[in-house]
Amino acid sequence: MGADERGAPLTLHQLYSEHHSWALRVARGVVGDQHEAEDIVSEVFLAIHRAQLNGGGPTGNARGYLRRAIQNEATKLWARRKFEHVTDTVPESEAPDVADALLRAVQRQEALSDAPPTYTVVLYRVDILGQTAEEAAAALGMSAPSVKSILHRARGTLRLAA
Repeated sequence: MGADERGAPLTLHQLYSEHHSWALRVARGVVGDQHEAEDIVSEVFLAIHRAQLNGGGPTGNARGYLRRAIQNEATKLWARRKFEHVTDTVPESEAPDVADALLRAVQRQEALSDAPPTYTVVLYRVDILGQTAEEAAAALGMSAPSVKSILHRARGTLRLAA
């Protein structure tokens, strides 16, 4: 289970020794591929190690904990796959139209110069300096929701310009 005979939580070594082959069978049943199952089980035991370092991990039914962790890791794998598109063909790459890019930049600059000055300040702090909305709000003496609203409108203005 998730504890030894004294009721103390199992160490990672004990969990691995007792449950690794079982976890591998479960993962193989979930994903249907030996290599992906091994990857998933490795990630699960690594996550358990991290959780134990922070005072967490399985405390009761270790196999129930492992089964849920395996299912969660498989879900993450499937979510990553959803955005992958494997193909044998190499797409034709087109050289970017420099004149078109320059025109769009000029249009954005004009739109931004016609916009309220707060648009520029908020865009600069968030998109250029990398500040969060909360950090920008504190620096500008505004509320975070106001900064988020201004940021949304400013980005919309730029999108419409080009």
